[in-house]
Amino acid sequence: MELLILAVVLVVVLGLIVWRGRPVIIQGLDGRIAAIRASLDEAQDLLTEAQERLGRAQTTYDQLDDQIDAETAAARKDMRSYKTRAKEDIKQAIKRREALTKDLIEGERTRAIAEIRQEVADHLIKAAQRWLAEQDATPMTREALTRALAVREGAADSGAR
Repeated sequence: MELLILAVVLVVVLGLIVWRGRPVIIQGLDGRIAAIRASLDEAQDLLTEAQERLGRAQTTYDQLDDQIDAETAAARKDMRSYKTRAKEDIKQAIKRREALTKDLIEGERTRAIAEIRQEVADHLIKAAQRWLAEQDATPMTREALTRALAVREGAADSGAR
């Protein structure tokens, strides 16, 4: 029986605690719920802000990536243009060198031909003079040939200058 009384008293005390403490417990639990909701709202706000920042960062990254692609394409285009221009410049330089070389060769050829002709003419004059000296030509023939050779020597001398 004692145990029964003790159990009844315990139930009454617990009933009083629950009846009187219920608003305090509910208020404590409501406060805890409100704090958790506030934390969740704050977390949601932080998540939204982080997603916005991520979106802006992704947009900036995409813009920079596009800009890099455009600048790379422009640089490649410029490189091809410079390469083409350099090839043309080299071709033109080679053509100028070839023309200059041809002119130099032609000049040397012309000078060499003139020099050879002069030497041949000089040898022919000397040979003709020796032949005249060895021949029994009449003085008139000898004089005419000597004048002709003298004229030729004068022309040869002025051509060599």
